[in-house]
Amino acid sequence: MPTEPASVDQPPHPVPQLTTSELATSRRHLESAVAFFGKTQAPALALMQAKLDEVLDEQADRARLAARA
Repeated sequence: MPTEPASVDQPPHPVPQLTTSELATSRRHLESAVAFFGKTQAPALALMQAKLDEVLDEQADRARLAARA
């Protein structure tokens, strides 16, 4: 478990415009932040979880589109 929160910077573009690599990096950072803030129950937890949900939804959409191709 992380002892310090990961740096979660604002992505350079809206989530749908991120490259696959940027999306994966964002997901890793957000998962780390959620794990950290989950232990503290800080108000930032809800914000980080919402951002992580958005990234996960985008990855699922891309996987569905790729499966149709």
